[in-house]
Amino acid sequence: MTSNLTLIIISMAIVTYLTRIGGIWVMSRVRVTPVIERFLDAMSGSVLVAFVVPEALEGGWTVWVATAVTIAVMLLKKQMLLAVLSGVVTAAMLGLVA
Repeated sequence: MTSNLTLIIISMAIVTYLTRIGGIWVMSRVRVTPVIERFLDAMSGSVLVAFVVPEALEGGWTVWVATAVTIAVMLLKKQMLLAVLSGVVTAAMLGLVA
């Protein structure tokens, strides 16, 4: 059992490494036009939204409040890290109360 688990972990590490190297290899051969640059800039936000929205829709009031705080900070300050940290701190504080 332990050898199977070790083999699975090593296989997953290799696949992860290959996908990262593959992305670098592909992008080294692509001419980065303004359209591609805009796409890459927007993609990070899209990935974050893909993680947050399902949780926000299924969460309770604490998740909704933390999401609202995150959105408000992002709209006011336009700093992603500050917005995410504000949401995390809000969720943690509400978790202590609820």
